[in-house]
Amino acid sequence: MTFDYSRKVIHLEPNSFFNEAFVYDASGLRLRAASPSFSPPTVAGVREASPAQAAGIVRGDVILKLNGRDTAYLSLETIREMVGAPAQSHQLTLLRDGKVIEGVLKTREMLP
Repeated sequence: MTFDYSRKVIHLEPNSFFNEAFVYDASGLRLRAASPSFSPPTVAGVREASPAQAAGIVRGDVILKLNGRDTAYLSLETIREMVGAPAQSHQLTLLRDGKVIEGVLKTREMLP
């Protein structure tokens, strides 16, 4: 990647991994963390036909625990990495409308 600021142009060249497939997300969750503490994360969206939708997770759920770990002590990036890998099973503790809900998220590859 080369930035040519004078001409307001970016030049992109493929690297040796350009043609290799990779899994970006295996959960279907879109998470956000609000300030000031940036935790726990809130579900900002759920992709249709995704593992998150199959697990019953809905927009607005707050993830309190992931695999027994309090999400207040995990960064948003760490949580995304944990649920982003395919073929994993994660125990979740969610807060929805003031009620605590337990569930399981089984991740998988989601190819378009």
